[in-house]
Amino acid sequence: MNEFYNKMKYFEEIEKIPAQIYYHYTTLDVLYSIVTSKTFRLTSLKSSNDKSELFYKPEQFLVDFQEIIDIEDNENEKNYFKLIKNSIGQNKDKFLRECRARRYPYALCLSEKKDNLTHWDRYASGCTGVCIGFNVAALNVYLQRMASLAFGIGLYDVGKVLYSDEEREKYIRNGLIRFFNLLYEQEGVRLEKKELLELIDKNGYVYATSIYLQLAKFVKKDSFIDEDEVRLYHDTASIKSTLHLIDLMESSIESELYNNLRKNFKDVTKNLGLGKEQFGMMKSGIRGYKALCLEEIWGSGTIPEIILGPMCVQNGNELRRFLKANGLEGTKVSTSKVPIR
Repeated sequence: MNEFYNKMKYFEEIEKIPAQIYYHYTTLDVLYSIVTSKTFRLTSLKSSNDKSELFYKPEQFLVDFQEIIDIEDNENEKNYFKLIKNSIGQNKDKFLRECRARRYPYALCLSEKKDNLTHWDRYASGCTGVCIGFNVAALNVYLQRMASLAFGIGLYDVGKVLYSDEEREKYIRNGLIRFFNLLYEQEGVRLEKKELLELIDKNGYVYATSIYLQLAKFVKKDSFIDEDEVRLYHDTASIKSTLHLIDLMESSIESELYNNLRKNFKDVTKNLGLGKEQFGMMKSGIRGYKALCLEEIWGSGTIPEIILGPMCVQNGNELRRFLKANGLEGTKVSTSKVPIR
């Protein structure tokens, strides 16, 4: 599909998917590799030298949850939280088993901060690199085009990394309250309070497990708070689990629809390059990674902007010609305004 169909305006006005732009700071060498291959690398979090990655254990979740119960001033919600705690206690082995299920996590580190000195210095080769604007909503455009939006969305998740106890506790509390609200009004039928309490008492550990698994993707220790990271997260297990979900539908939908759903999802996984782990030489040594190939949606709608670092020697006009030659004709090129030259 050509550049016209992959412009931001087309995504937003025709595909009806608004932009969601984050920034990736990197070197010129890596920019060259990303543009010529139309691919970002999601690096393995398990091989990270950062020991704070994936540190958030279910035991810490239980400590955070107890703090939420202790400080909650809404009596109804405090009672709901206590029922969940009781449900976890009665199903402790199931809760821990699900929380400790093997994960195969990969991530692309992004930021909300545009033209930020700390990020230039730390991640863009001492201010000599570039900052790439990446519209992550373009992935939803592709899933929608492949009629896989409902299932493909499980392939990745995007969220702000949480560093403090307060951020984690707020995430847990708000997530559980959303569960309560969804349960309270199921398909427009309002439950009696007694029925709601019975559901929470019975399935509370399941709701807590769901919140833990989502939260664990985006937690780091507070000593890294100045990173202000946004993470695009992929877990290899999500491919198998989504195919399993589609298979569960086989008996209840037409065979042609089932076959199309399965084929489209497999095509999405293959085209994005997420099916196979690869290895590359990086600053910290040989690292495993998953390719995130954007060829199907490559254009200025996916990469709307590239900023040259405050000490970058790259000629802007030369870069524009390079981008145009590689399908990014409409991508804006600018120079950092950080005054350190």
